[in-house]
Amino acid sequence: MKYIVLVLFTILLFINNDSLVLWEQDEAAYAGFAYNMVESGQYLIPDFEWSWPHRKPPLHFWLIAGSYKVFGYNEFATRLPSAIAILICVLLIYFSTLRLYSKNIALWSSAVFMGSLLMPLYGKISLTDASLLLCFIGSYFSIQSYLNDEHPKWLMSLLLFVSAGALVKGPPIFIPVCGALIMSFIFGQRKKLFLKLFLISIIGIIPFSAWAYGTWTVDGGKFIHWWIDWYILKRTSGTIYGQSGVIGYYLFVFILCFLPWFLFIPLSLKKLIQDILQKHKSDQSLFQLGWILFGWIFYEIVRSKLPSYAFAVIPIWCIYIAQTVLAFKEEKITISKLSRDSWASLWLILAFGILIFRDRIPFDNMQFTTFVLACFFFLFGILYWLSSRLKVLKNRLPELALSFALGLNFIAWGIVIPAFEPTRQFPKLIAEGLVKLNSTSKHIFFSSDYSMSSLPVYLAWSGFKFQTADRENYDQCTQDSMQYSSHELFMIQRRNFHSLSVLNDSFKLSPIYGWISDRGIVDTFFIAERVQKN
Repeated sequence: MKYIVLVLFTILLFINNDSLVLWEQDEAAYAGFAYNMVESGQYLIPDFEWSWPHRKPPLHFWLIAGSYKVFGYNEFATRLPSAIAILICVLLIYFSTLRLYSKNIALWSSAVFMGSLLMPLYGKISLTDASLLLCFIGSYFSIQSYLNDEHPKWLMSLLLFVSAGALVKGPPIFIPVCGALIMSFIFGQRKKLFLKLFLISIIGIIPFSAWAYGTWTVDGGKFIHWWIDWYILKRTSGTIYGQSGVIGYYLFVFILCFLPWFLFIPLSLKKLIQDILQKHKSDQSLFQLGWILFGWIFYEIVRSKLPSYAFAVIPIWCIYIAQTVLAFKEEKITISKLSRDSWASLWLILAFGILIFRDRIPFDNMQFTTFVLACFFFLFGILYWLSSRLKVLKNRLPELALSFALGLNFIAWGIVIPAFEPTRQFPKLIAEGLVKLNSTSKHIFFSSDYSMSSLPVYLAWSGFKFQTADRENYDQCTQDSMQYSSHELFMIQRRNFHSLSVLNDSFKLSPIYGWISDRGIVDTFFIAERVQKN
């Protein structure tokens, strides 16, 4: 059965990865960075049109670049490193908990991970979060394994995961690792052991430092100075782009992430608190407490917030939910009929709500999708309701939770999200429109920064070069270029169109109308092609 679940999860990670267009901003920016690295041979400083806020240490971009060299420039290759990272997370959780706990805990810990709502998402969108999560999980289990048997191989794996984590995103890997180790050194019994682990972790900064020095030799420190200011100083002292939240934000994120296991979460948190109070004197439990404080509570206090910041504690959540699941399977604890019926009622209400309001959804091609979702929620509502009444389902709540999570993710990525593709394809349609012109020129001039990172990516994949009008004076720069340059292709946003007096019979206009998904607006762009005079 475990192999069937793993196969299904693997299929889920790869389904439609080759057909869904790039997600705007982060994923598209990372695709652009990797493309530039492959084409320019410059692998140190990530750079691409309209993507400057998303620049980070380069390991994730190197992985995408390697994927491009094997599979070419496409969406599947862009997402492959993240999908593989999440798969390795599953295996790492299984084999680590198998070694540290038991086979049953290993099975259910990996099942809880696969049965979450957010983990498949991070495997299907090419973000740095999947790679960093792998480094978090690897670092956590390396330290716990070394505390268990002190084998030198765990020091090497710790060094590997910390070094990789630093090259993925910089400081975040050191916050839970070093914070928990310092706390364990102060209060723990095996101080020399924790000091050794801490020193190994600090050595993990060497590859990052070598990369940082390399960037310095290229641009005299401009990129590193910008990165420190943008990603460290501004994010720790305030917020960026309104990315903030109240204390308790990450508790809500974790509950949402493991929502299919919601009936087990209260008891899991209760057991976690009990273990902290009762077993805090053991080195393993003390380190775990430090990991929670610096990998979770620390981010609850920091003003700047994004869902993945506190994902270092994901393995602990998986283990404690798994232990609660096993206690339930062994009938050491029970889930009340009221809890089951309330949970069932939630899905039944949601099913009927979708059917009642589906005609009000302002998107095309959603009737079938909403019907499937309604049927899915209705089915599991009935199953959860029957679980407190039929003996055959009495102890099957964990299996229902896993089935619910996998089923919902398959519907989401196999039906729901593809149904939204017509509303997300605008940048790709613009790029395809330019390709269809069959212009002899492969250079296009943008009248402004449209902040659609995927547009230049798709154009670059098709062999186009591009230039954006000067940020300080978009209109005048575009007019001058249209009048005096030899460029043949221009793209003009509707807001710039009426101010461009140079548009005349010398240009052929092709309008492209569509929805800009990440901004939630409809807009029109015009491709202006210079007419060649005989």
